[in-house]
Amino acid sequence: MGEYNKTYDRYSELIITMTGETLVDLSAEIEVATTGVTAALEERQNVAQSMYQYKVASTQIIDGMEITYSYTTSDTYDNYVTKYRQLAVTLWGNVEALFFSGDYFTFPVYDSDTELYSFPVLNYTDSSNAAIVGLSTEDYENYAAKYCKGEFFWRLVLEGFGDDSSYVPPFNSWEDFKEQIVDEKIYEVTGKMGKYKSLYNEVKYWKKERAKVLNKINDLSEQFHRKYEPYIKEGTFSDDNYLDDNEYYWAGVSVLRDSCEPEISYNFEVIDLSPLKVFEDDYEFALGDTTYVEDIDFFGINPHTGFPNREKIIISAISYDLDRPRNNSITA
Repeated sequence: MGEYNKTYDRYSELIITMTGETLVDLSAEIEVATTGVTAALEERQNVAQSMYQYKVASTQIIDGMEITYSYTTSDTYDNYVTKYRQLAVTLWGNVEALFFSGDYFTFPVYDSDTELYSFPVLNYTDSSNAAIVGLSTEDYENYAAKYCKGEFFWRLVLEGFGDDSSYVPPFNSWEDFKEQIVDEKIYEVTGKMGKYKSLYNEVKYWKKERAKVLNKINDLSEQFHRKYEPYIKEGTFSDDNYLDDNEYYWAGVSVLRDSCEPEISYNFEVIDLSPLKVFEDDYEFALGDTTYVEDIDFFGINPHTGFPNREKIIISAISYDLDRPRNNSITA
């Protein structure tokens, strides 16, 4: 029991450590990053709409032909362009933090039979597994060279590659991907999302192991209770004569020690049949004779036989009242 309790405490401390600052901080970082992605997308869209309002149309005659160009020369437009690029840096940075570990990321593959996602690990710089994502090796290499990690992942999973109409990403939008993958926290292996999933699975594993230990503790406790409950008695010791805490404590210890070996006395009504000749040989009491006492509340029941446990007692004194035989007594 002691070893099981130690194991249970050790598992509990481990779970508390992992679910404490580590898991909480990681969850907070994921929340900040995902909120940052959503906010950057919205702001990017607003900036793009405003930016194109400042495009200026210009008509020029070249070689006798009138050609109209859309171009910009205003500082306002340049400021919007700068802001748009800054938002892109924020967006791709958050995406990379969420889903990349170094050059590695995982690609969500849906299985319609099991209705579950698997997450094969890919290397951003290695095109050997390009078929997994539905790209040719050449296209994979070209896109990886053209886009940073965050944008490459984004286009691969959500947006697609504008010049490749044949490629269909597994998700239609960030909202769709966030609802099915991010919010459910099922993304595995890489990035903060993968780290959270790994840590969550580890906590889940140790909780199951702790539950097994707890079941063993409960089983042993039940067995202990069934076997020793009749011998376990609760009580309160108090004594106002003690002024010193230590003396009071040791007095309590002394009482507890004495209580571990309690003296029990029983009073029985016994009919002495020995004066009757027919019973004089079989029912005569004498000093030193043994008999048995059954007390289910205190001695319990034998689990093997189903009969009450018995304690042997020895007759140590016999007192006769010749005038009133009913008052005869036997002490054991």
